[in-house]
Amino acid sequence: TVYFRKNRKVQNIQEHVEKLSHALNKKLCDYNQIAIWGAGGKADCYASLLQEKNKGKILHIFDSDESKYGGYIGGLDISIEQPDTGIIEQMEAVVIFASTYNSEIIKDLTEIYNYKGKIVYIENNKICTFNL
Repeated sequence: TVYFRKNRKVQNIQEHVEKLSHALNKKLCDYNQIAIWGAGGKADCYASLLQEKNKGKILHIFDSDESKYGGYIGGLDISIEQPDTGIIEQMEAVVIFASTYNSEIIKDLTEIYNYKGKIVYIENNKICTFNL
């Protein structure tokens, strides 16, 4: 007879991902016009946290890197585009998927793009919001 011990670390990671997904989707449930900012390496991972009902409310994906324009994030059928003040101002929520640059993106959204809506971002493995 062979016995295997459950790997608690893996189980905890899965639980953590589920909690993060639940928290993100809960934050987004009240918004109908959502934009994503950031199409880098973490974006595919963060997009996988979204429930289908919230994926359907994402209208735009922005990134500052011109080389990404016209590309896609895994799991989302919206092409990446250049940030546009007129479009950004109309969004009810902007979710930052480029978590390494949270501070810079929040500053750009509020100062350059004059964004006044809800900003949702991931920091220290928690879902956070920025309110003006």
